[in-house]
Amino acid sequence: MIMPFYLDARKLLICRYYVDPSGPFWQCNAKAIGSGSEGADISLQEQYRKDLTLKEAETIALPILKQVMGEKITFIDLWYCVQVTPNNVDMANVSPTYRLYTPSEVEEVISRL
Repeated sequence: MIMPFYLDARKLLICRYYVDPSGPFWQCNAKAIGSGSEGADISLQEQYRKDLTLKEAETIALPILKQVMGEKITFIDLWYCVQVTPNNVDMANVSPTYRLYTPSEVEEVISRL
């Protein structure tokens, strides 16, 4: 699955598309992919706002990642968590250029959960 995007110069905004491997595509603001994507898409629909800050988006993204990685969830102190650590999660900011988060930046996002 790929998530192409383009800059709509007339409206001055970035348009994102979800492209299914079989060919269909849809314009979207946020999309989850993978085995648990249906539930994650519902969470995205509930939590996504056009005015999200980067910090808010990061805080929303990791719990949704946990949801998509459902088979790796363990129960600890009656609270569910997936073993999300800076060593097994890559996060990147792609605007205006691609920049992969450092392990300490990922740890800072995890600490907000």
